[in-house]
Amino acid sequence: AAFHPQIVLDMTNGYYAVGAIERLIVAAKPTYLLAAALDHPNIAERVKTTPELRTRLFGVETIASTSAVAKFMLRYNEAFPARPTGLVAGAPYDAFYLLAYAITAVGDQPITGASLARALSRLGPPGARVDVGPGSIYRAFDLIGRGESVDLAGTITTLDFDPKTGDPTIDLAIYCLKSDKGELAPFESGMYWRGSDRKLSGELKCP
Repeated sequence: AAFHPQIVLDMTNGYYAVGAIERLIVAAKPTYLLAAALDHPNIAERVKTTPELRTRLFGVETIASTSAVAKFMLRYNEAFPARPTGLVAGAPYDAFYLLAYAITAVGDQPITGASLARALSRLGPPGARVDVGPGSIYRAFDLIGRGESVDLAGTITTLDFDPKTGDPTIDLAIYCLKSDKGELAPFESGMYWRGSDRKLSGELKCP
């Protein structure tokens, strides 16, 4: 706050830092970029008391508008109708299907760490795109059983692993806040970070 920054980049939770900095800086308020989709109650309360803060808040989070995420959220909200949500981390969901298909791709060979690692090469491009989730199980099993590859797409990452590092490629969205039925909700701004080419694309469109 004493430094009077123009931009605050916070890769922790960010929610409490925003409140503290806003209280301490009176003039020339900064713009915030947080490692989250801005769906925390503390953010909503802060924006309600300081409406113009909404124009200075941006989040970075995985893309929620993919077909894999849409299918996952549909099933999640069916399973938990009492607490439906629009943003849920699907990492365990992705991991389950990745492991299941890797075991299938191992075939008749012993299932070991090494054989599973080798099988992952058949779950990325090139190959027919298959989203994680029960709706694609029969198609994926059929393709893998015939010796073909499938390009498995997760809810959090692309599940396309770099064989040198083991890291999957991830695409990220820049999020803004909008008013939805009287409540603040995060939404994708139209600007994205594409992990495959490591570049920003799209246009920032925040109301």
